[in-house]
Amino acid sequence: MVALACAAVLLSGCTAGLERAAENPVLHFRSRVEVRAGEKEVSCTLSRYQGGLANVTVLSPPEVQGLRFDWDGAGFSLSFASLSAHWEQEPLPADSFAPALLAALDAAEKGLSQHAPGEFAGVCGGKAFTLTADPETGRVLSLSLPYEGISAIFYDDIATFPASAAG
Repeated sequence: MVALACAAVLLSGCTAGLERAAENPVLHFRSRVEVRAGEKEVSCTLSRYQGGLANVTVLSPPEVQGLRFDWDGAGFSLSFASLSAHWEQEPLPADSFAPALLAALDAAEKGLSQHAPGEFAGVCGGKAFTLTADPETGRVLSLSLPYEGISAIFYDDIATFPASAAG
């Protein structure tokens, strides 16, 4: 369990796209995302559902491939290889890439300012972030959290979820 927590801190979150006109980004989705957090680069999948349900699975770097973060609405789980742990409250630092991305997406759901078609700004924990989305589909393209030194590019190998979906 200690190794699991250390791996999570070492790494210490995708888009959507139905073919439709979109004024706002679609914030419930499953996607592959490339994250730069300071000097570290992480490739992962990110799934975000309504009700605070989400998961992030690391694809690379190879040493932590398969590390999975899960938010189930009632707590937080971390799993890696055959190890798994569950907490009622998330133990990860807020500036870890996975919780930071999800916190910004949660804040985006509460409200964004649109600066141009597909260009949005929001505030998370009193700090500004930017989000870009495809103006026609609402698919999230990028997310930048300069206060954490985190930037993310979301790829179009995406699935959107019906309002009640989770998994």
